[in-house]
Amino acid sequence: MVSRTFEKIIGLMELKGVSKEQFLTDLKIDEEKFNAWANGMPISDDELLEIAKYLGVTFDFFTFNAASDEKGKAKRKSNSSVMDKVNDLYDEKYAESKENQSFSSKIFGNSDGLNNAQKTISKVITIITVLVFIGLFIYFCIQITTTSGENSFINGFLIVFGILVLIIIITTLIRVFKKK
Repeated sequence: MVSRTFEKIIGLMELKGVSKEQFLTDLKIDEEKFNAWANGMPISDDELLEIAKYLGVTFDFFTFNAASDEKGKAKRKSNSSVMDKVNDLYDEKYAESKENQSFSSKIFGNSDGLNNAQKTISKVITIITVLVFIGLFIYFCIQITTTSGENSFINGFLIVFGILVLIIIITTLIRVFKKK
């Protein structure tokens, strides 16, 4: 998920006509880090301070979140029309993302994206998979014990492995049937 800070950086770059390549070159930032920021990796304060200086805004511009101030106690104070435009651009994008999120909730019927029929099918598939896995495990245990004879080392290994498999199956079933 793209952070608000990164969106503000992109908005300022667009507003000032700074290309991505120019931005990366001037600030000596590699493309991999920039892409990581785009994918939600946090930007360090030192990097954010350099970016703020480069784009001509204050550090607080990136860290202050007026949208989270529900009571309106703190209001944006800006001496720059650029900052106002970027805030307006961000507010528009934020509103669009909220609309899209609520639209997807209407399509799928709930917040996690699965309706009851899909959840039921998922549970059935999980149970069938677990049963097939248990059957295969029992089959392999029988085959190994018949071919190895009474080798206590192999039998002990199978018991320990069986306990681990049982623990995995139990935790999987608990997670599948746990009510949210």
